Amino acid sequence: MIKLNVVMIGAFPEDINVIKGGVQASVYGLSQALIQRHDEIQRVKVFALPQTAEAKHPVRNSGGLDVTYLQIPFKILASNILHVPRLMREISKLENAVTHIHGTGLLQTALIISLSLRRLACVWTLHGITEKETWNRYCQNKSVITGLRFVFYRFMERLSLRFARQIIVDTPYVQQALPIKRDNIHVIPQGIFLDELAGTVNHPSTENPLILSVGVMDTRKGLSWPPKTGQVAKRESRP
Repeated sequence: MIKLNVVMIGAFPEDINVIKGGVQASVYGLSQALIQRHDEIQRVKVFALPQTAEAKHPVRNSGGLDVTYLQIPFKILASNILHVPRLMREISKLENAVTHIHGTGLLQTALIISLSLRRLACVWTLHGITEKETWNRYCQNKSVITGLRFVFYRFMERLSLRFARQIIVDTPYVQQALPIKRDNIHVIPQGIFLDELAGTVNHPSTENPLILSVGVMDTRKGLSWPPKTGQVAKRESRP
């Protein structure tokens, strides 16, 4: 059997005990699941995208999982695109490589186009519809900055949708609401890495357990709104 080398590119926790956001949780959980599939996966390598210009982290290795934290070349996040040649060289050196790109941005779009033109295997997970989210932020706070962010991400997302060979979304709503319809869009719900749920380990089960979910009530997340009978929810406005 041919074993795959998986390259994952996206947000990754700086400290696995402090996971910030759903994208970090998704990339971390998926990477942990993949390294356990020894019959199919030879190696998993993660390139973690910096979230701030000040992020400085070393290369790490944990249980066969290589994590390289990319640094900001200059003091703006868009300078991440300068990493594309290096990433393409790293991917090209691997046999039977599959690149899994997470999120929307300049670097992600450049990689999707580069991999597509070179006919290298690539999968892209959107993690929501950035075009809609940036538009909502612009409507809430109309300014030059929020307007430019909307135009930028709208262009990047639509360009990625046209070039990506295989696309993953987490709910049927996202698939239906995407501005471009494609046959290569697959609905795969976000997985849950059970080790993240400390409560399942630290606290014994009870006859009437209380389940608390903290998050944004949003249609794209597959949650019903308004809540059904028996549900208790309070809608919070986005910051």
